[in-house]
Amino acid sequence: MTAASDDIDTSKHYLAAVTAAERDSDVNMISQEAQDPAPKANESTTARIDGGFDAWMVVAAGFIAHFVIFGLVYSFGVFFAYYTKEGLGSSSSVAFIGSTGTVFIPGLGILSGRLAQQYGFRRLILIGSLLLSLGTFAASFVPDSLPLLICTQGALFGIGASLVYFPALSLPSQWFSKHRGLATGLAASGAGLGGMVFSLAVDRLITAVGIHWTLRVSAIVSCVLLLAATPFFKTRIATTKSKIDYSVVKDPRFMCLLLSCFLSNFAMFVCVDFLAVYAQEVAGLSLSNGATLLAVYNTCSTVGRIFTGLAADRWLGPTNALVISSWITAISNFAWLRCTDFASLCIFAGVTGFFGGAFWGLLPVVVAELFGADGKMVSIVGILYTVLAGGNFGSPPLTGWIKEHWGLWWMVVYAGCLACLSGVAATLARFLHSRVLLKKV
Repeated sequence: MTAASDDIDTSKHYLAAVTAAERDSDVNMISQEAQDPAPKANESTTARIDGGFDAWMVVAAGFIAHFVIFGLVYSFGVFFAYYTKEGLGSSSSVAFIGSTGTVFIPGLGILSGRLAQQYGFRRLILIGSLLLSLGTFAASFVPDSLPLLICTQGALFGIGASLVYFPALSLPSQWFSKHRGLATGLAASGAGLGGMVFSLAVDRLITAVGIHWTLRVSAIVSCVLLLAATPFFKTRIATTKSKIDYSVVKDPRFMCLLLSCFLSNFAMFVCVDFLAVYAQEVAGLSLSNGATLLAVYNTCSTVGRIFTGLAADRWLGPTNALVISSWITAISNFAWLRCTDFASLCIFAGVTGFFGGAFWGLLPVVVAELFGADGKMVSIVGILYTVLAGGNFGSPPLTGWIKEHWGLWWMVVYAGCLACLSGVAATLARFLHSRVLLKKV
């Protein structure tokens, strides 16, 4: 509280609100500040708690949201290998199940951001939790029908996941300033851990109880976890019902960041969806070995999101950390060409997971750094992620087509080239923001 008061903006109205809040309890402080207008992107945003029960519970709730959503997304590689093995369809056609789900998550970003501003974060997260669980549960009754799986495990899951994801993604930045990178990294690290747990669990469950109950158990666990977390998604900055400001698209920094994310998204799904298939066809490994590789990828993604967030706070700055992560990911993708056994594939999965996960964990922190962390951040993030829907939808089928027509070698080269172009765009965004090479930004 003292640090927040010392750094407070000179605005008399805001100072009065914070001074009054200091005399009350933490709960009263949050209630009072929620009535004040949210600071603009160019105003001081240092008046933040950077700790406290409510702040850390927002991080914990965000962790659970990432755990569930991306646990189901990243474990689709196991479902994919099962469906193709059972003859549900070709690689490119089966990939439409996963790509349909993942396209709805960012594709509804603008809508999710708008709804969160109008109707509240917790209400939207509750509805989304029920929808994504329903989609996964409904898929358990139609695992032999590709069109119905696209509608349930794909579309319905993706719609619900989008309604949960964007409010959960943006909230930690409202509660933290000095430790924003660490807080956001901790919340986002749930994606990696969820991918690890779900990948291993789905593999074991398919063997033990079959595909029907594997989908049902996944749905029930997801629903319980998200409903338990929903009450803790509290906002600190009042939401606004004003129209979404699209002026950010005129900012060249935003456009370069958008291009970097778009290309990185295409490259990421090559590894996420095809690593298990690559392990089977090139290294002669089993489906269980492929699931283990995905678990390694997601475990390292968890660690990467936390440690790069910490490094961004203390030494590098979020934009510098994102650029470094993007280039190391690009190099790792080309190194994939030399991986022909379980050990080398584990190393590849670990490095790519660590720095690839770091990229996405850092993204909301970079957005807050460049464009502000006020109540409109959820809409800005929504604009950014909506365009990424093309990568989510197009990458798995396109990668499957490249694999079927040109082979796995060209599939990996394709991923490496996209990752390199993503690194170039991220570097441009960084130097458009500041041309000082060693500046912490």
